Amino acid sequence: MKYQKTKQTCILAGGDLRQVHLANCLSKDMEVGVTAMGDDVSSFSPRIHTDLSKVVQPDILILPMPAVNGDFLNAPLCKEPVHIQTVLSLISPQTVVFGGKISPGLIQKLESLDIKYFDYLKREELAILNAVATAEGTLELIFAELPVTIFGLNILIVGSGRISRALRTRLAALGARVSVSARKHADLAWIQAEGCTPLPIKDLEQNIGQFDVVINTVPAKLFDESILKKLRKDALLIDLASKPGGVDFEEANKLGIKTIWALSLPGKTAPITSGEIIYQTICNIIEEEQHGKA
Repeated sequence: MKYQKTKQTCILAGGDLRQVHLANCLSKDMEVGVTAMGDDVSSFSPRIHTDLSKVVQPDILILPMPAVNGDFLNAPLCKEPVHIQTVLSLISPQTVVFGGKISPGLIQKLESLDIKYFDYLKREELAILNAVATAEGTLELIFAELPVTIFGLNILIVGSGRISRALRTRLAALGARVSVSARKHADLAWIQAEGCTPLPIKDLEQNIGQFDVVINTVPAKLFDESILKKLRKDALLIDLASKPGGVDFEEANKLGIKTIWALSLPGKTAPITSGEIIYQTICNIIEEEQHGKA
């Protein structure tokens, strides 16, 4: 990673094991001095510093994905909550900030400080590879939760984005009978062209009862009481949608439906790969910035 000719200083704040591996990737780069925030330092490379008091106005600040939870840093590996203002107090107007899914509130704070920032989650290369990691993590969930093979299962994926595409190809390859529900006619055509069964969203409720596994990727409350009541009682419902999710979990619990809200799967099932994906994406952004200034 090269941002200037002189050695850069970088703080990594918060995050899960993805951020730990990202720090380790950066520490291998001799042009970047890395300081990481976290209480459990056992997973960090010996090259990584953990004393934030020694870092004055870093060149780069890397926030996790998502960057914040409300006014607090997303920092599940820290013992105590960390207010985002604590982190922002460490930087200067020359600091470049990277983060994933940066909230509107944090964007407002950064812009008020005239800080340059990049949301790496908005990068297409990260979104595609993250979808692959999410798809593999979902397969792991299905294997763990069901006492049968994926081969022969009737599986429905709701939504037709990147995660849906990564999932349906892998499930079909394992012998599942895969249906995909979407709104747009073009998406339904692609679903059919890829060998899966298209199911218009408007027909979801009347057909939901035929599936063994239902996987939602849409961040909208599609799975309300009326649809949940038509799910089979032995069906597995996996929600991959980000907060607030796509399932009425309270109602699903009342109906006895086995439901898993699988947030941040890449960070749980493939943190090393996910950290490498974020590292490469940040390197891509920096390289593009350099070429733009050349």
